[in-house]
Amino acid sequence: MEKRIPLSLLILFIASATLCQNTVKTVSFLVGNQGKFCGQSTINSNPDFLNYIDAEGFSGDLIYIGFQGKVSIKDKYKVSAIVGMYSDLAPVNYIISVAYYPKEKVGFGGSFIGYPELISEYFKHFNAYVPGLFPDLNTNYRQQRIYNYGFAFGPEYSIRGAKVDLLLRIHAGVRSESFFSDGLYQKLVDDNYIVRYNFKTNPGFSPYLFPEVECNIKLFGKNSKQFGVRLHLAGEFAKRKMDYTKTTMEWTTAQKQVEEITPAKRNYSKYDIDLGIYYSW
Repeated sequence: MEKRIPLSLLILFIASATLCQNTVKTVSFLVGNQGKFCGQSTINSNPDFLNYIDAEGFSGDLIYIGFQGKVSIKDKYKVSAIVGMYSDLAPVNYIISVAYYPKEKVGFGGSFIGYPELISEYFKHFNAYVPGLFPDLNTNYRQQRIYNYGFAFGPEYSIRGAKVDLLLRIHAGVRSESFFSDGLYQKLVDDNYIVRYNFKTNPGFSPYLFPEVECNIKLFGKNSKQFGVRLHLAGEFAKRKMDYTKTTMEWTTAQKQVEEITPAKRNYSKYDIDLGIYYSW
């Protein structure tokens, strides 16, 4: 999921740029920053995995570099693909959009977003809530990688001037993430009692809002060719939670207790802001 859908869309984008006539094509190189914010969780005996995303508890930002390709066909059909890469230089951060403009400035389109997240050291929760037990018999560093994705639709507004092109987009849709599973062994101090917990997340879809602004400033050009700088800002606003199934096994795996854990929804937001240069022809 993390690579197949975005790469298929990129192949479609390249094919449309190559085969279609009367097109304006634009390529950009960019450097950006991604930040996330999440509301406070309700602390109880069960962990809330949202507390352990990206290892910094939503206090850290991520720097990325990337590329953008755009095609405008007769100023009516527009396709855009932004591909971002973090420090591992893997192309995993995507914003892909298509739009139809029945009028010069007003259009309607759809968008796809996708980006990874790391969930780290999520069993630290048991350090505080299991007195008398070793918190985790596995001493290895705990980390899982999940992938967030969303599909949205909505209106957009485009203004083209002699020096500045401005695009405003407000899409609404549904988002989700890939699942992960893990297990935890605990043992009573100075006793033979042992317990195992198995966790498996149950991702569902939740609504989200996706506003986006892009501004291209022309520095110089000749005929149909242009070179300039671009500024891009995109956001994601949602109510998010991570439901999961918790299976408890005491002494042996034959004694199982299964619980469906549903944490409270929390305000979640993400932004991407990037600056770069573009060339169009």
